[in-house]
Amino acid sequence: MVALAAGAVWALIALWAGRPLSTPAIAVAFLVGATLAPHLRLRTAWAAPMAAALTALACVYASCLIATAEVAMMMGLPLRSALGKIGPEMALAVAWSRASTLDLLIFAVATLVAAIVVWRRRR
Repeated sequence: MVALAAGAVWALIALWAGRPLSTPAIAVAFLVGATLAPHLRLRTAWAAPMAAALTALACVYASCLIATAEVAMMMGLPLRSALGKIGPEMALAVAWSRASTLDLLIFAVATLVAAIVVWRRRR
């Protein structure tokens, strides 16, 4: 839930700024890693991959929310109705088409950061 909540806050910040942002992915990675490590007693090999996967989920979720909001603004729909009408396939397609190479690189670095944070905390 922390990853999804962080993704939603990230989307709100991007909408407030008026442009898609990819740099909050690093902050989300630290948050996910710091939250996972102490609460799950992660002493297994799955700790770092789990943190990386949850950070990737937050990146995809935030990107889809931002894409849905942009489509809603272009069509003149309220965000609440656009969430139901657009669907996950279109939101993913729009998010993927708008992602630059730099965005994808930042997302990859964020997943690595989350894994490192969890790995260092479990030692």
